[in-house]
Amino acid sequence: MMTPAWWALVSRFFLHGLIVVNVVNVGMAGFRLIGDAITKRIGPVRTLRAGALLTAMGLTLALTATSATAALPGFALTGAGFSAIVPSKT
Repeated sequence: MMTPAWWALVSRFFLHGLIVVNVVNVGMAGFRLIGDAITKRIGPVRTLRAGALLTAMGLTLALTATSATAALPGFALTGAGFSAIVPSKT
């Protein structure tokens, strides 16, 4: 059985994980709203490359952040980049 101190630590990390998942989803949803227009404008290959670059930038920002709060914009960029990559048909 977990002691109360361990439970507080586990629940804190669980809460941070939920926040990160939601931030990634918001980034994905935000880009999906404009993703089709961008794909029509610059083409599917360039959109895929831009999405990969955006994902790499977001992960770099998230991994080099000094706190969990500072990493959230990186996770949002990662979600936006993934939303450009995942539904592609190229």
